[in-house]
Amino acid sequence: MTTYKENFTTAWSEDSIRFISSPSVFAKSTLYYVQEIGHFRTLPGYFTEREQLDSYLIVYTIKGKGRLKYQGKRYNLQPQQVFFIHCEDYHYYETDPLEPWEILWVHLHGSSTSWLL
Repeated sequence: MTTYKENFTTAWSEDSIRFISSPSVFAKSTLYYVQEIGHFRTLPGYFTEREQLDSYLIVYTIKGKGRLKYQGKRYNLQPQQVFFIHCEDYHYYETDPLEPWEILWVHLHGSSTSWLL
């Protein structure tokens, strides 16, 4: 059994937004629910690396550029692109140092989300 691992920087602007939700037991056992949601204007050096998080992540690029490593592949992310991943798998994403990334993102889960990927 692999344990949860996470490494990240908080290199985002002061006007970036991050909300963490506290869903009810009913929501957790029955519904899809948002775990966290946000809007980040990243700064050079921003990255997240993790695995074994019981969550799904959707990230939409508003402007700038980002990079994603997921399931052995690398992706260059441009404006108006989105990625959707299962956070149990190893993943690493980061901003481009010359064109910092502005993103909307949401972590979601629920009792029936396993069919999503």
